[in-house]
Amino acid sequence: MSAISDILALAQPLADDNPKTLAQTELDAAYERVDALVKTRPDDKEMLAEDQETWVGVWEQSLINLRACLLAACVLWIHAVVRPHIAEGMAESQPFAARWTTEIASRRQEMERQEREEQNHGQQDGGDSAPSKQGERIEDGSGQTDEKVVEDGDSDKAESAPPAIKSTTSREGSSTSGVRLAYVQVPARAKRSRIILDDDEDEEDEDPRPVKKTTGGPPIVTHKTRCKACADRSEPCRGPEGRTCFVCAKLKIKCNKSPGRTRAQKAAEEEIVADRKGKGNAAARPTRVRREVEDPIELVDTEEEEHQKKVPRTKTQPKEQVAASIQDTGVRAVKRLEAKILKNQARMKASEAEMADMGAEVESQRVELDAIKRALGMK
Repeated sequence: MSAISDILALAQPLADDNPKTLAQTELDAAYERVDALVKTRPDDKEMLAEDQETWVGVWEQSLINLRACLLAACVLWIHAVVRPHIAEGMAESQPFAARWTTEIASRRQEMERQEREEQNHGQQDGGDSAPSKQGERIEDGSGQTDEKVVEDGDSDKAESAPPAIKSTTSREGSSTSGVRLAYVQVPARAKRSRIILDDDEDEEDEDPRPVKKTTGGPPIVTHKTRCKACADRSEPCRGPEGRTCFVCAKLKIKCNKSPGRTRAQKAAEEEIVADRKGKGNAAARPTRVRREVEDPIELVDTEEEEHQKKVPRTKTQPKEQVAASIQDTGVRAVKRLEAKILKNQARMKASEAEMADMGAEVESQRVELDAIKRALGMK
């Protein structure tokens, strides 16, 4: 903003009796600075990239200062002409300055891209952790120890060994428990429903997808008469017997297979077969086979769950900042527009001053005309 402040200072009336001399001195100094930069221009070599960047910054500042001085000279009605040798040097140096400015901007963009890639790699490397191993020593009643190494990821799959208790028997035959050698805490098992996937053997539907069957509750059947939702989607109607099918339950809509339907609808939709005695009709129901499966005891590592809860969340990456080259271009555009505005304001002030001078001159001519008319007796 130094160039703009100089323009404002030169546009305002100065306390000096001769402001044109001061403006001419500033203009000569600006010419000399530009001439010195032309003479000290670095060579066009890659090894001098830093010198070129420094020279380009000083060159742009000097041109802004020179334009401000020329504008001030125009405001003060000073006949300012660019010197020939300086004009030639500026014409020769301007292509180098433009090309070096483009190279500097590209280098800065490349450096910013590399920094972003390094930050991304660093975050990825920090997030990945090698699976650690934990050693477990189990001692049985015979005094032998077995070591088992279990990875953190497979801690749930580790086999649980019951605590071994060393007991001693007295002469009377009564047994007394000794010192507990190993202790494994088995928490209360949460209630879970076991799902068994069986292939559907229905030859009429010819659907190779597995059917979900649960050990508890009504059996899973495939209705030959599909409900409205399954018919619209051309999908087989499956679900618990006498309840809402899977499709309607997923869509949360009313199903024709739900208990709310009438007996006539049930009789029309289900396959009707004769009972054992041959009297009456009874709906065919698939046979239910009860399967007895022993649920294994699962060990839960409470310390590992607490550690997973305490893991901090990853912070979101900050937004990318505006590139320095774009910011510099915007600053230069702002300065250029401000200089144009100040130039127009200076022209307006000069026009107003000229109009004031012309008005004063007309007024003096009128006074002189009145005096001549009085002398001639015309008034």
